[in-house]
Amino acid sequence: AAKIVGYPSGQQLMKAPLQEVMGRIEIFDEQGRPFPLENLPGCRALCGEEAAEAVLRFRALATGEVRWSIVKAVPVFDEQGEVCLGVNIFRDITERRRTEEALRQSEERYRSVIEQAAENIFLVNVRTKRILEANAALHRSLGYAPEELKDKSLYEIVAHEKQSVDQNIERILQEGHHFLAERRYRRKDGSMMDVEVSVNVVSHGGEEAMCIVAHDVTERKQTEQELQRSLNALLAIYEAGHIIGSTLEAEEIGSRLLQLMQRISSAVTAVISVPEDRLQ
Repeated sequence: AAKIVGYPSGQQLMKAPLQEVMGRIEIFDEQGRPFPLENLPGCRALCGEEAAEAVLRFRALATGEVRWSIVKAVPVFDEQGEVCLGVNIFRDITERRRTEEALRQSEERYRSVIEQAAENIFLVNVRTKRILEANAALHRSLGYAPEELKDKSLYEIVAHEKQSVDQNIERILQEGHHFLAERRYRRKDGSMMDVEVSVNVVSHGGEEAMCIVAHDVTERKQTEQELQRSLNALLAIYEAGHIIGSTLEAEEIGSRLLQLMQRISSAVTAVISVPEDRLQ
């Protein structure tokens, strides 16, 4: 108690007049508002009341140091039933409050970084598979409003079999982190998004959660597919040229060209004309 109100020892505090003690400190409630002196637990105790404990913040005027305490007071009565004194009980929670404040600031910085990140980042509860939090990038990528996405499970987002999802989760829990390479996510409109996924196991609200970072590679995949189609077309034209320029019979030429087109039909549509003199 002496340290909270700015005295080096309890003896010095006991000797100091109340007016002097109160002149050395400012008292605030949890919200930072000035706390009325008449409502202090000790003052209520001197009135014969046993008030509920109060969480108070004390600021030493001389040094500016702030300390937190849970304060409770009980009245002590004499033989005639009159209040003779009040016993104040101070429980210093300064270190706990400082830790909580540091954690709060750390979480605010974390949220700021996550919200501004270009990557799709979200948290999933390991037990329920429900999405706990997601940043703005994921909302944009999947087309969901924040309140909509929180109602979704991982199974509704990942466009793979439930068994595959569960197996990956088990692997992640065993290793603590995992890179899942390419996966497919399902957007709100039903379209697909190709992603490269990295996952870490973290603690969230006393439970295990997966922090998932999903890098959108949809455009890259589309470009790769277009390049592959172009390559297939060039190879088909090259091979067709060899077939047409060969000494094979017309029927065999037609058969081989048909086989060639069937092989690449899923990748490219092409029309290859054969000179009339080769078919005669």
